[in-house]
Amino acid sequence: MRRLAVLIAVPVLIVLASPSAFAAKPDREPIVNYPLTLDPSLCGFFVHIGFPDQNEYATIWTHPDGTVVEHINGTLVAKVTNANTLASMTVNISGPAINVTHPDGSYDVKLRGPILIWGVIGPLPSLALVHGQIDLHGDSPFSQGVVTKLTGAVDDVCAELS
Repeated sequence: MRRLAVLIAVPVLIVLASPSAFAAKPDREPIVNYPLTLDPSLCGFFVHIGFPDQNEYATIWTHPDGTVVEHINGTLVAKVTNANTLASMTVNISGPAINVTHPDGSYDVKLRGPILIWGVIGPLPSLALVHGQIDLHGDSPFSQGVVTKLTGAVDDVCAELS
């Protein structure tokens, strides 16, 4: 998730092995989401995203082979604002999500909406609110995620804020 321009509240990957199959006890860490501003290349105007309500955490397991699995749960609410007109929308984007980082650096992400997402390759608006499931794959830690599965409703956030 951190390797993508994806805001997840994100948002749980279905993992083939259960957490009890991992050698080490999982770590649980809070997630802090900081406000950010997206440049006009996405919507034609600056978009500010703030987080008026957040209480997310990641539970992290490490496989003996080096695979890292992060389950992200909790509460995340985003206020998304057109910086020019101040039109805004407040959305629950609490996910959940699961990120799997493989030893070769590739990753798979399974998001269950609602989720706010941008910067991925696939059949989505440039800034989307997905109410459903979206799976992503990336070949390296810094590559864009490619949509491999998409179900449910998709809202075009740029159009809603125009």
